Amino acid sequence: MSYMKQAEESIRDLLARLDSHDPHDHVSEEDLVEALKAKLLQSFRNGQKMCPRCNPKARGSRGPKKA
Repeated sequence: MSYMKQAEESIRDLLARLDSHDPHDHVSEEDLVEALKAKLLQSFRNGQKMCPRCNPKARGSRGPKKA
C-alpha cells in the first residue's frame, strides 16, 4: 500500500472514531489533532532519513562534497 493511501486510511479511521458513539472507540478532537501531528512528524523524519543532503548515510548518497 502506498504512503498516501495509508495516510488517507489513517485519517478516515480517526475521523470515524471522532463521530463514534462507542465510548471505548471514541477519540476527542484533541486526540485527533495529536494523532495527525504524530503522523506528520513521523513522515517528516522519514523524509529526512532518505534525503542525501540531510543524511549522508541515505541510500544513493555520496556523502558531503569535499573542497
